[in-house]
Amino acid sequence: MSNLKLIYLILPLIALFSGCNNHHNNSSDEMILNNAIDAGCLTNGKLIKDPATGEVYYQKPSVKQPGKTIDYFADMTYKFTDGSESGRWKCDALSNNIGSDMQLENICQIHNKDCKKIGAEMDMSLEEYHQWQDKQIEAINWEDANTNAEGDIVDPNSNTSTYESIENQRQECYNCKGTGKCRKCCQSSKKPYYIGDGRYNERPEINLGYVLCSSCYGRGHTQRSAQSGGWEPDNDCYTSNCQDGWVQCDECNRGYNSDGKDIGICKSCKGTGYMQ
Repeated sequence: MSNLKLIYLILPLIALFSGCNNHHNNSSDEMILNNAIDAGCLTNGKLIKDPATGEVYYQKPSVKQPGKTIDYFADMTYKFTDGSESGRWKCDALSNNIGSDMQLENICQIHNKDCKKIGAEMDMSLEEYHQWQDKQIEAINWEDANTNAEGDIVDPNSNTSTYESIENQRQECYNCKGTGKCRKCCQSSKKPYYIGDGRYNERPEINLGYVLCSSCYGRGHTQRSAQSGGWEPDNDCYTSNCQDGWVQCDECNRGYNSDGKDIGICKSCKGTGYMQ
């Protein structure tokens, strides 16, 4: 089994140990599916309630594969009843109605996942987490469709195994977006400099391993009213580790990395740009 599949399969376990309950809200499932029916996204089928689990889903005949039926679920996934194929479905009209973070979070709770907490642990918003999750499902489906008998992923347009390159492509680091750089200190900051007469000029600067001090806003000092109007320097910034308006970056230049070994490097992927 690939690392990609392992990543996706452990997500429900993370949610379980985050204090999620095991109650499945079937009435909410039915409400979502009914909304999709009203929006015209689900047609020519019917709602079914599983007698064993109580789960509600929508079943309709397959147009492309006559004789087969497809089950549509409220978490926006589908599968052929015979288990031969699965994936995600979408309903644009429904998405417009359930697009807010609060409503997305409600859907997560229905399916026993604290998505907001999982997303926060991965430094993502709820919407970003859902987009990342969708990409993992797409990648897994692609991988299953292009895996040969030996377990290697093969480019469908050639006979060459491309397992390693596909794995890297599908697991781009979510923290640095594939750059391998620290997302905080590798971005340009507007550093203010006092030029006299109560005025400051800002210059875009990058200082690897450091970010602008939030106490003095990068000035390096406190301020007082200037006689000519505006503000002028007063005393040194009261933040002890502030050096001319810069403080150590808490992403790559503190704690385990305070020796400066990996300054400017993404802590999640260690500078590779890919998930480890």
